[in-house]
Amino acid sequence: MSVAKSRLRWAALLICAGLIVFLATLFSVHPLYFIAYAMIGCPLVLLGMFFYLAALWADRKEKLEPESPSRRAG
Repeated sequence: MSVAKSRLRWAALLICAGLIVFLATLFSVHPLYFIAYAMIGCPLVLLGMFFYLAALWADRKEKLEPESPSRRAG
């Protein structure tokens, strides 16, 4: 598996974990559920979004860079 696919898989797992926390805290009115929503769910989704954008950026950067002579020779 390529590095980009691995990074995208981690991003998807983080976003899904955050969404599961969102769903778990959706139907309760207790203040601790809001804390879990804000302190666990939101950072997981934000980290997943950051990893997703970083994976896209790294993949784009690799495709735009010209191949070095050592890569072509091997």
